[in-house]
Amino acid sequence: MHGQRILSTEPALAGGRLQPYVLAGEIEFRCFSCTYGRRSRRVAVLDDNERQLVCDDCVGPLAASLE
Repeated sequence: MHGQRILSTEPALAGGRLQPYVLAGEIEFRCFSCTYGRRSRRVAVLDDNERQLVCDDCVGPLAASLE
């Protein structure tokens, strides 16, 4: 995630497809789900693809839709 140190890994969601992280510093990214530009220390990665970053607001709804 753009060279950021990971502070913690939260439990994976949606059968392991969605992995939430807490980073040491904020990163700027465009959420794969809602497509809004975001700046956050909390981010999730979809399907182990760091190009598919998901914002904290979308993690729950996306995980539910992937179940």
